[in-house]
Amino acid sequence: MQKKAFWWCVVAALFIFSSRAFSVAQGTTPAAPGRNRSQPSATTVATELRDLVARIQLKVDQGKNTSADLEDDLKGFDNLLAKYAGQKTDDVAEILCTQARLCLQVLGDAPQSRHLILQLKRDFPLTTQGRNADQILNSISRHENGARIRGALVAGSQFPDFSEEDSTRKRLSLSAHKGKVVLVHFWASWSQASVADLPNLLALYEKHHEDGFNIIGVSLDDDQLKLSGFTARYRIPWPQFCDSGRWNNKLAVKYGVNVIPASYLLDRNGMIISKDPSGQRLAEQIALALEKN
Repeated sequence: MQKKAFWWCVVAALFIFSSRAFSVAQGTTPAAPGRNRSQPSATTVATELRDLVARIQLKVDQGKNTSADLEDDLKGFDNLLAKYAGQKTDDVAEILCTQARLCLQVLGDAPQSRHLILQLKRDFPLTTQGRNADQILNSISRHENGARIRGALVAGSQFPDFSEEDSTRKRLSLSAHKGKVVLVHFWASWSQASVADLPNLLALYEKHHEDGFNIIGVSLDDDQLKLSGFTARYRIPWPQFCDSGRWNNKLAVKYGVNVIPASYLLDRNGMIISKDPSGQRLAEQIALALEKN
């Protein structure tokens, strides 16, 4: 549920928008001075879109996240587009973008998301979003590819090895941790959800490290110097891989990660125990894995 909460913000990391275009979805962009009074103001469009998103988010938070659950709400996007037909503005284009994000992240319908962005490209070519349509389409393709990769990384399967240099230029690989229980943790210091996870991870590391538990961090930060300062400030002892690539991080791409935090818990032989374990479940699985020879 955590990954579907605030879905319109999460997928903004995949879709490339201007800050102004994103602010429209949040309802913070004021109407431009001198706008024709017969035209809908940015505030009006943004407010109606924001209210629609809020209604959908409430349902998603309640576990109602299928096309059937959201059928009436999905019609709301079409109604808004019809209401503001003929207005080729960023504010109206954002309606299509938001619907595409919903289809991709909540409904898992990449083909429909792609269809909507193609419609955006055709109908709103001069808007900020329309000019970014090709980049958005590439993001959808990366999302699909990531989903295929993640689909193969199931519990009981071998987690593919890697060999890279960590942030201190030491060799870092999974094979070097054979015989240990390992949590491969994808995160970033700019991600609030990632930072919120740190106290629990630090406590688990301190409790179980001497028994054979290790963590490998894969940071999606884009500034290695800032990352080093962050890990020093929070006293994070485990190694980090960071190539300053943000969402194009080499290992994030390799393992199909496009939402953070994300993690894989591996047993002493590098087999996947679980994906994205957290809280008490993570603590229990680490303890159980360490009991096994």
